[in-house]
Parts: sequence; C-alpha cells; structure tokens
Amino acid sequence: MARFKRNQVEEAIYAIKGGLRREVLNRIKRLLDTDRNLGRDRRSRDAARTQFAFFSDERSGSGVEVWFHEYEAFALLLAVNLLGHGFPQQTCVEILRRLRLPLEVEHGRILRQPFRPFDPKDAKPGQLAVDTADPVYVVVGAALSGIWSIVLFEGNWIIGGERGAGTLEYLVGAPSSFMLVIGSRLVGTIVFSLLSMVLSWVIGAWLFGYAITISEPGGFLISTALALVALWATGMVLAPLGIMWRTVSTFLTVLEYPVYALSGFLFPILLMPGWTRSVSVVLPPYWAALALHGTSSGEPLSLSLSVVWGLLLLSTAAAVALSWPLFRLVQRRARGEGTLALT
Repeated sequence: MARFKRNQVEEAIYAIKGGLRREVLNRIKRLLDTDRNLGRDRRSRDAARTQFAFFSDERSGSGVEVWFHEYEAFALLLAVNLLGHGFPQQTCVEILRRLRLPLEVEHGRILRQPFRPFDPKDAKPGQLAVDTADPVYVVVGAALSGIWSIVLFEGNWIIGGERGAGTLEYLVGAPSSFMLVIGSRLVGTIVFSLLSMVLSWVIGAWLFGYAITISEPGGFLISTALALVALWATGMVLAPLGIMWRTVSTFLTVLEYPVYALSGFLFPILLMPGWTRSVSVVLPPYWAALALHGTSSGEPLSLSLSVVWGLLLLSTAAAVALSWPLFRLVQRRARGEGTLALT
C-alpha cells in the first residue's frame, strides 16, 4: 500500500482544488489538528470517537513526520470539499470518522478496477469510453429490480385474478393450505423472472459490448439461489395484506421503487440518508443485493460473505415466520366472517 508524506498530500490537493495556496494548506492543517485533538476511544460506541478520519494510529504531534495512506489522502480531499460547501470543520471530521469503514472499502474497490484515460476516439453512442463503469453491478442490479417487480406485482395479480373471477373465497376456504397455494404460484413466477437476469446480461454484453465477468462463480450461484428465496419470502409477507384490504393492495405497488433504493439494487445505500440504513438491514432483498454484488464484481464486503449469507437466511426466515400468521388471519377471517373485505 502506497504511503505519502504530508507535503505530498498537500501539493496533490492544492493541484486539484487550485485557488489561494495558503488558504488550501490552512484548511488541511485545521482539519488534521481537529482530527488529532478529538482523540479516540476504542471502547466508545460512537463511530466518531473510535477512529481517526485521516490517521492510522496514535502519534505525538509536532516534530514527527506523519505518513498518509491512499485512502487517508482521499479522505482529506473529501473534507476540504465539505469545507468548501460550508460545513463546519468539526462536522466534516466527524462525518468522515463515522463513514471511514464503508468509504475505505469502496475506495479500495474503485482503485482495483482497470482504468485507462478517456480518449474521445474510443467513444461510441450509448457506451462509456472508460473501463471503470463496473457493468456487472448494473447487470445484477437491473436483474434484481426486474425480479422484485415481478414478485411484487404478481402477488397482486394472483389475488386480483382470483377476486375478479369470484374464486378467492373458495381458494381461501379450501382444505388445502392457502399459504402453500400462493407460495407455489410465486415460486413459478420467480423461476420465470430469472429471464430478467439473462436479458440484462444479453443487453450489456451483446448490445453494448461490455466485458461482463463473474468474479466468484460458485459464490454467485449460491447467492443467486438465496436471493430468489429471499425475494419469494418478501412477496409472501405482502400477499396476505393485499387479500385482506383492497386499499393496501393498491398501496403495495408503490413499494417498488423504495425497495430498489433501500436494498441497494442499483446504487450503494451510502448515498441514502443515514437513518434509512436501519430500515435496509431488516429487508431480505438488501442482504441479497449485497451478496450478489460482492460475488459478481469481487468488491470487498464490510462483512464476510458467510456472515452476509447468514444474515440473508435469518432475514428470510423472519419474513416466512411473519407471513405464516398473516395467512392464518386471512383464513380465519374468511371462514369466520365469510368476507375478504371486497366492499
């Protein structure tokens, strides 16, 4: 890992930012001093107190030459940019302290991507002229989006079709397990929806000419299987809600795009407000997207792949467990009251 002296980092940032040299160097100095003066407490539960934003370890202040790793130089540039947008000095440091781990992981992934300078002669209509677009991320994200849309809407279409034919009450009241009937139909839908992944691959590789390769084929196949089960389990939670309340059935269609965003299908959830992460981590599709993106592009995960799989299975099991009493409620309501709120 490359290391740089402080004056090298300062010169690089000044070359990027331009303007008054003294002002840029003064901002860097104030940021470094703030980070050092805040100190750190490894036992703290606050991420802004457990690690430095721009340093790797504890060192005495003046008179000691400090070396910066690649990420730390990058973090300093980000902090200078935040200052330029009017953020308070200490706020800039605390933000980069809290985000150090995910930012450092993403920074390392970007640096590992092949890169060549932009050449206008290489540009073609609809194609980027650089190799850092990571097309496999887009292909996997588009496939997940397509599968999720089919699962979400098919659950409502199954219910709407039975309701329109006047057979929904008979289906619910039949001796066979209603949950098994709906679950089986969703399984067939999900298997069919795998075509969206094939279609995304064909468009990216053949139509746009991207070189799309899977970094970990074995892990990707396992992650794909677990992701399909996770999306099926999420659909099983939503299906009985649409049966019991027609207005809820209409509302469920609105969940398509929020789940795209909260699950990180097409862009990292780091781009979302911080409070949304507590919602993301309880969604099975989030862990599915994390596993698929990690095994397809080879980007390092903040957790090990086995832990991600474990959390994916745990959230999937929780979704199935939640769907069971909801389907039971549908059956009790249909058999006891003879209605499924059709008015």
